[in-house]
Amino acid sequence: EDTRKWLGNGEVLDMKDHVRWFDTITRPDVDTYRIACCDGEDIGLLRVTRLDHEQKTACVGADVFSKWRGRGFGHLLFKASCDLAVSKGATRALYLWVFQDNERALKIYEKAGFKRTGQEKEIRSRKYIHMLKSLWV
Repeated sequence: EDTRKWLGNGEVLDMKDHVRWFDTITRPDVDTYRIACCDGEDIGLLRVTRLDHEQKTACVGADVFSKWRGRGFGHLLFKASCDLAVSKGATRALYLWVFQDNERALKIYEKAGFKRTGQEKEIRSRKYIHMLKSLWV
């Protein structure tokens, strides 16, 4: 439920519909998702999407499942997502979109070196902020 509040659609899907939805949004050549585990339990999700092999950029993100929040996993999962993107070829820049009121995530991203670009977009009455981290010096 906590994760759904950050999504544009809070609709609950059964597993069959969830798998069908996931298959429609993923492209194996540019999108990678990983489940993160701790002591045999799923604790969150890493994602690298929109990997652009020519531009050497990717969109990154991580979600910590509600039971595991507040234990420092957000920083670890986000770093792992960035490392995964670089290992897949995103060596120029990483970017993301985050809800403007998601203060916890904003702190993690800023601590990881991401800067607000000033770009914003609104989806379903929620405002997103664009953040970027240049990897080339």
